[in-house]
Parts: sequence; C-alpha cells; structure tokens
Amino acid sequence: MIYVLIVLLLAALAVAGYLLWKSRQQPTAQKEPDDFIGDQHKHASDQLRQVRNGDVIEYLGHNWFVRGRIDFDEHGYRWTEHMLDDAEGKKWLSIEDDESFEVSLWHAIPLGDIEQGAVGDRDIIVGG
Repeated sequence: MIYVLIVLLLAALAVAGYLLWKSRQQPTAQKEPDDFIGDQHKHASDQLRQVRNGDVIEYLGHNWFVRGRIDFDEHGYRWTEHMLDDAEGKKWLSIEDDESFEVSLWHAIPLGDIEQGAVGDRDIIVGG
C-alpha cells in the first residue's frame, strides 16, 4: 500500500515537472518591431502625417508653403502629395504611410536638362 502512494506521489511530481517544463518551452509572444523611424523622430513623423494646406514646412533652413494636396488611392495603396512653393518655384512632398512610412521631396525638371534617355525609358541621366 505504501508503495502505491509513493508511486502516485512520484507520478504527480513527474506530471507537475513536465507541465512546468512545457510551459517554459512555449514561444513567447512576438513583440512588435521597433518603429524604424525611432522614438527621437516620432514627433516629426506625426507632424508630417498631419500636413495641411497653408502650413509652412522648414527643410534644411528653407521655408516651403503648402499650397495644395492630392490624395491618391490605387486599389488600396494610398499616399498623399502636397504641392510646396516659395519664390524660387514649386516642389512636391509625397507621404506614404502604408507598410512603412516614406517621405519624398521632388521637383520637375525641364526636358532640356535630360542628357540621355526619354519619357518611358528605364534609365534617364540628368546632371551627370
């Protein structure tokens, strides 16, 4: 009779030990990856997400005025482009907040500045 109690006690300890070991072996929940922008730039990215007509954007010590906004939706792929201008001309600020946060500043160039290539070509050379 005492042997049966010892065997049951050992079996209970073995089951408890196995369950404890098994619970430690389960993978922990995956953490969300850190924002690639980083916390130090989060304020700037939040501001860019809220750009509106009439805002002033300072970049590299130069002020640009937001004059227009176009929102694009191409089969669920969304981005916004803002027309910026100053006394020197206009530029476009593209903001994509889809799978990642991406900001581009671009401007049109005269066709005469194209050194090699044409519309529709894969490679175009401008300014070397």
